[in-house]
Amino acid sequence: MASLTVLDPGFFTTVQDNGRFGSRKFGVPVGGSMDSFARRSANWLVGNDSEAPVLEMTIRGGTYKFHDEAFIGLAGGEVDITMNGRKQKQYETLAVSSGEEVQIGRVKTGCRVYMAIAGNWELDKIMGSFSTCVQAGFGGLEGRKVSKGDCISWAYSHNITKKTIPENLLPYFGHSYQIRIIEGPEWDWLNKDEQEAFLNLDFKVQPESNRMGIRLKSSTSLALKKENMVSSPVLPGMIQLPPGGDPIILMNDAQSVGGYPRVAKVVDADLWRLGQVWPPAKIRFKLITRKEALKLSAFQENILYSGKDDIKKNEEF
Repeated sequence: MASLTVLDPGFFTTVQDNGRFGSRKFGVPVGGSMDSFARRSANWLVGNDSEAPVLEMTIRGGTYKFHDEAFIGLAGGEVDITMNGRKQKQYETLAVSSGEEVQIGRVKTGCRVYMAIAGNWELDKIMGSFSTCVQAGFGGLEGRKVSKGDCISWAYSHNITKKTIPENLLPYFGHSYQIRIIEGPEWDWLNKDEQEAFLNLDFKVQPESNRMGIRLKSSTSLALKKENMVSSPVLPGMIQLPPGGDPIILMNDAQSVGGYPRVAKVVDADLWRLGQVWPPAKIRFKLITRKEALKLSAFQENILYSGKDDIKKNEEF
């Protein structure tokens, strides 16, 4: 059994995997990593299953002392990484020696970075997931964010082959994002002019944004033909439009039922991009068809874990 101790937990670090499914009917959020591509990338680098748990670090990574040899992978927002003062790279397999400290700095672009560790983590699954649900207090490390002094243990389960993710698959995180959407159940509550405005406005990401939702604001508040509706099911990626006219994109830790009109839904293939947006980033929406959305999702699922040990070329990513 190998282990590490948290010397500095960073700003907001939690254990996350691919999420908790099948429990939304009980009001339990899906949870899971905000940037699924980064989680999958980090796990791929160390030979783990794509759904294996990782540390999700927001804004600032922290410092971790390894008591045993380990292999780690780091992916997501751009950060400086050092091992006992030696600079290291993201998106490649890193070997850590016993006694070494891995320091992960402040995120420069994007807002979240993910660390995978080769092997099976010694954590309990709750409702089929290792993910931390902070608002309900379960999952991960006792349902809370990682704290100084915490210990994480794991057991090796496979041989490690050093890997590097090629440049053509590395994401770019800037200050402006085009996010693809499909029509929501209440899309027609916007008249034609408002629909056109929704697709042409630049929405600024607000500081109140978090794992529950990304709050947006633009130069023009949108108006609905109707305002009141019966509370209805929602899911991550749904875009709600409150009476004030400023959209909210529901994210991983969002509720399962909402009372605001659901004007659009971010396509699954673009949800991971939203896991890296942070003020003062801007978002513009692009409407596509459901058929296009399904094709994008199927393609993205096979980018890294294609049933082979190589990486598929990607010209649509």
